[in-house]
Amino acid sequence: MSTSEGDTRSQGAERGAGKASTLSLRLARRWRIPLLWRVALGLLAVGLLPLGIAANRLIGLNSDALEEQVLRTHIATARSAADRVASYLAGSRALADSAAANPLFIDEPDSLATAAGLRALLDSRADLLAVILDNGAGAEVVRAQRSGAAARVSELLAAAANAELHLTPSPPNAAEPPLLLWRRPLGKGVPGRLAAVFEAEDLAAAMRPLEMDDQAHLALFADEVALLSDVAELGEFPEEARRQGRSASLWGAGRFGDRADGRLVAYSPVEGAPWFVISSQPVAVAEAVAARMRREAVLSILFALLLASALSAIAYASVIRPLRAIAQAQRRLAGRSAAKPLGDELTDLKVSLDALESRLKERQEIGEVFLDRYRVIELLGSGSMGSVFRGHDPVLNRPVALKTVRLGADLPAAQRQRLAQLLLKEAVTTARFSHPNIVPVYDVVEANGATVMALEFVAGVSLEQWLTTHPVIDQHQGVPLGLAVARALEAAHGHDILHRDIKPGNILLGYDGTIKVTDFGIAETLAAANQEGTIFGTPGYLPPECLLGQEYDNRGDLFSLGVVLYRALTGEHPFGGRTLHERITRTVHQAVTAPRLLRPDLWPELDRLILDLLHKDPAERPANASQVVAALEPLERREGTRWQAPRRDSHAGPVGPATEASAVGSGASSRSLSSIR
Repeated sequence: MSTSEGDTRSQGAERGAGKASTLSLRLARRWRIPLLWRVALGLLAVGLLPLGIAANRLIGLNSDALEEQVLRTHIATARSAADRVASYLAGSRALADSAAANPLFIDEPDSLATAAGLRALLDSRADLLAVILDNGAGAEVVRAQRSGAAARVSELLAAAANAELHLTPSPPNAAEPPLLLWRRPLGKGVPGRLAAVFEAEDLAAAMRPLEMDDQAHLALFADEVALLSDVAELGEFPEEARRQGRSASLWGAGRFGDRADGRLVAYSPVEGAPWFVISSQPVAVAEAVAARMRREAVLSILFALLLASALSAIAYASVIRPLRAIAQAQRRLAGRSAAKPLGDELTDLKVSLDALESRLKERQEIGEVFLDRYRVIELLGSGSMGSVFRGHDPVLNRPVALKTVRLGADLPAAQRQRLAQLLLKEAVTTARFSHPNIVPVYDVVEANGATVMALEFVAGVSLEQWLTTHPVIDQHQGVPLGLAVARALEAAHGHDILHRDIKPGNILLGYDGTIKVTDFGIAETLAAANQEGTIFGTPGYLPPECLLGQEYDNRGDLFSLGVVLYRALTGEHPFGGRTLHERITRTVHQAVTAPRLLRPDLWPELDRLILDLLHKDPAERPANASQVVAALEPLERREGTRWQAPRRDSHAGPVGPATEASAVGSGASSRSLSSIR
């Protein structure tokens, strides 16, 4: 085909694209607003309009409205503090009730086993200071307490001889936390009682709200006694306000005294205790708060301007400039290299893309794209660590999934070559122990500066996709699912290969009924490409020891399997949170809610296995994947469980190979140790 003929066809494609979007092209030519300006204006509109409206409303507030706003803050503070106190009381009482109902403490109160049980109870909760059993007449039978706590505990017991609930009054900034006492009767009609003494640091912390002004004060009262307060002077809490708080069954608020030296007060009762919380602040502070809010609004507007400018610069560097380069390249490929850009960058890109698409369809150029020896058929998805294509191996005449793994463009060539060799070594090792539950890696090659892995093409969906339309799977499906992943891990661990990123996106559900795990060894290779102290994996699925910088071993993969099973069988994530920090904190510190509490029909053996897999201490988890297989196989035989393959029309998103979901972004969820501790 001659050059003139090619130009004629390109112009014809361009005219066809123009006819399809005549109005948009005319507007683009007439109003050639650069994309950068549109991005900047959009950022300014989104960032400044809400702040401007808020600042205008703040300026227009009168004194009464200011008082109302401050009172609302105090109401929220008082209710929040009361709720925190009630929550702590409920938790500590639940522990005391549970211990009082323990048959060992009831039937053998003076035995060695009881003493050991009390010591174990102390170890179960850090703030539990002492546990005492008496005979119901005040005489102690046995006591377990922490070292150095004898004097404080004895003093508390003497001050609250028969009280069911008692909190020692604690002055502000006390050296030691206040002590909380719960005294509960033993079960089965036994006359004895169990007393649990707690170091209630959480209650003291509830009286130190960070969001309040330094002239605002908070206190916990029992009748006229201030149990906890952030100020020593009770005059900060008007007598009339205390009287109302003492007699109220619901929260309340108001101004006590005149405007010059009065106080804004809110109070809220504590559920489960004869206590109430008072939050107090001078009326004159309201105006100062408003002035500060106005200043902060102005500063926020200035910050929004700076942020919009910074984001515009980032958008130009990371989006607009690459778009211009792509548009220029597409004009060149479409035969429009001498043509001027049409409209803004997006319009020019669309015109060039339409022309290029026409030429590609006409000449079937898509079949001419190769990665090494593999022909690229279509792009399945892209992530920060690479892209995935559906491809074809012309030598062996079979479909393949082609995954590009970005090892870092700024790495020295020798290091990138070493990492590529490491990927190849993992592929060879995986291929050496072919397993029906592991996606095999056929080949690892270098193409266009990227490392390309050729994998088995799995037609189906990922578990992540499946859970978007089936949030809770039946346990008859969960058992074979867990077995398949456990068998894959058993085979890989047997050859000293760790996965490091077990998650629903890396578990593929074939339309033919197969269940396969993909991406073995990729997380470890990507970690080797980065600086020491970087973790690769997905927060929420990483084990606690990994987040704390400790060594990762096969029990880390088992922990991730436990998270997958928990989420699939209950529909809830065991360590879910709105932010990365919440997920990490809950993984390291928060106890796991038993799956049977969310799904009562769950088989006890399955519930126990998931809890064992999610144990914080790796030593308490199953020692290896073989133990998980051994736990699930009897369930499979007893219940006759059988995996049902997904249908092609039963999942969210386009029908296609499951490698799209599993490969895109694998290993991209990385965090340095310093940011997640």
